[in-house]
Amino acid sequence: MSLWGSAAALFPMWAGERVIEAASIGKFRLHREWPPLLLEELKLAVRIFAGAIDRKQGETAAGVARTELVLAQRRSMIGELVASLVHKINQPLGAILSDLGGLARLVSQGNGDPVLATQAVSNAIEDTKRAAEVVRRIRRLFKSDATHIEGVEGAASYRLDADRHAAASCD
Repeated sequence: MSLWGSAAALFPMWAGERVIEAASIGKFRLHREWPPLLLEELKLAVRIFAGAIDRKQGETAAGVARTELVLAQRRSMIGELVASLVHKINQPLGAILSDLGGLARLVSQGNGDPVLATQAVSNAIEDTKRAAEVVRRIRRLFKSDATHIEGVEGAASYRLDADRHAAASCD
């Protein structure tokens, strides 16, 4: 506490270890005597205000930190989801490439076995359908609020991934 002239009293407002403001209390153009008891009461009032300001700043900082944490968790979950989806799409695409590469080798070697060629084309068609189904499910996931559970080849691995993510978010 310090006196500014004799008409006002100036009190620092502490928040933790730092001064955040100063409170000035006084009269204009008149001399004022400041009894010690009044100064102590004013000092206490300033401490209460400073405490409220410090608490509000702490709540605001905690809210910002919570928001940043939620955003980081979302980004992490999206990253895991994208990695899983890329893997699920790359599997049938790799199989299509393999089927068509084998078919190209058969044709280039002059092997005109229609059964092998038909099998390679059929495999490529089925793998294309698998990749398209993964894409359809991704689109539906982002378009709809409803959850769809359907049986699909490889669905067990999807469920295991979903269960792992759910368990991780509950911890």
